[in-house]
Amino acid sequence: NLVRLWRAQKLCDVVITVKGEPFRCHAIVPASVSPFFRNAFLKKTAMSVPNGLSCEKEVIVDFMTKEIFSQVLTFMYTADVLVTPATARPLILAAVVNFVKINLIQIECCDENLTVTGVMDELRLQGDLATLSLVQTFAARNYSEVCETEAFLGASVHTIACLLDDDRLNIDEFRVFMSLCRWLEADPMHLVHAPYLLSKTRLQLLSPQELAENVETKDYLMRKKKCRVLILEAFRFHCLQETTNLMYTYTLTKRRAAYVNGFIYAIGGQDHKQRILRDVERYSITRGSWEYSGSLSSARAGLCVCVYKGRMWAIGGYCHKSGVVLDTVEAYDEEYGNWEMMPAMRFPRCFANAAVCQGHLYVLGGAWLDAETECGNFSSVYDVDIYNSASKCWEGVTALRVGRHDAGLAVLGPRIYIVGGKHCDDGAIKNLDSVECFDVEKDDWVDGVSPLPLPLLGPAITFTK
Repeated sequence: NLVRLWRAQKLCDVVITVKGEPFRCHAIVPASVSPFFRNAFLKKTAMSVPNGLSCEKEVIVDFMTKEIFSQVLTFMYTADVLVTPATARPLILAAVVNFVKINLIQIECCDENLTVTGVMDELRLQGDLATLSLVQTFAARNYSEVCETEAFLGASVHTIACLLDDDRLNIDEFRVFMSLCRWLEADPMHLVHAPYLLSKTRLQLLSPQELAENVETKDYLMRKKKCRVLILEAFRFHCLQETTNLMYTYTLTKRRAAYVNGFIYAIGGQDHKQRILRDVERYSITRGSWEYSGSLSSARAGLCVCVYKGRMWAIGGYCHKSGVVLDTVEAYDEEYGNWEMMPAMRFPRCFANAAVCQGHLYVLGGAWLDAETECGNFSSVYDVDIYNSASKCWEGVTALRVGRHDAGLAVLGPRIYIVGGKHCDDGAIKNLDSVECFDVEKDDWVDGVSPLPLPLLGPAITFTK
């Protein structure tokens, strides 16, 4: 019925102008399949258009032809699109910039360049690095499907190397290695590139059993000296891990299936008028601008945020207007642009730190409002909690040696470092210079970590290669 209304141009409430030509439609349709339009409509105000037709909102699109957009709009309503050699590339580009959710991974046409990996090869030859970056982002986010296509087997060594080197692949390292083997075994001529491409994988992230049963057994790898050296280094890493300083493992970062698709998010917080916000803004790296991206369920500041299993989690926080510290947890569904309530923490906390380490989500420290103290002062939290994805609940795993909030945090390999911060307890308040290190694999705190040169409150922590 909605398709019939659209074709009859009845009850249309938005107009999308492409290269000067208006396309009238129902806002709910493009908003349901396109993050681009969903965010655009949320920001637009009411307007009137010529010819006596009243439309509530207008969006101007200048990066696509009228002919291509006509097909895209038809797809939005009917889930059907005709792919031809002339339209395949612009349709792929429309998908990779999140313009519309068209699944173009399995496109098969008469020309192999109409595949995602084929387009990457074509753009590299043309020197169009900006568009290539967009397509590579799409391929990395959908690598689990891309690497299973027939077109993947015919991709150039340069495209395979770029994908293997990408932190954003949405699969674990064992499947990354198996995808490389699939490409190498597809053509005997590919085997000459085995040492170069194997160096792009992160063999140290494979278990010793996986190395022994699936890597060492590949004769075409073991016949090449450079491959043998890489495999031996992976075995040595596991053998010496107990006695080696693990600081160097930052080069072994796991693939960021958690990557939030080329956007930087600013979530909640407090503005210059001391108002606690629930708004979410995001910065588009490709477009170079900030845009509205929905709202949290409640206003909050002092929350902690991290990306876990491909979704952005907002944890805890407080609202000074209501005087409430929150135990609520929300996860962002990027496809639909909304926040979903997740299991609440064991108790409320704000100014905590969240981290993902070895595939698990941790919340460390923080503060809660002690109603028994005068004026309801903050008291620092010692607890370290882990989210149990099987039982869908939070569990206490250990405790900080010094309760702290508003601290800095970094993850290096299997270790979580929490740095500085403030300690409030029994009326005593002091900024901290201590650094604590929790080893996730050993489930224990590491002794002998040097303190900061001076106490620091709210430090920003990162690391460099």
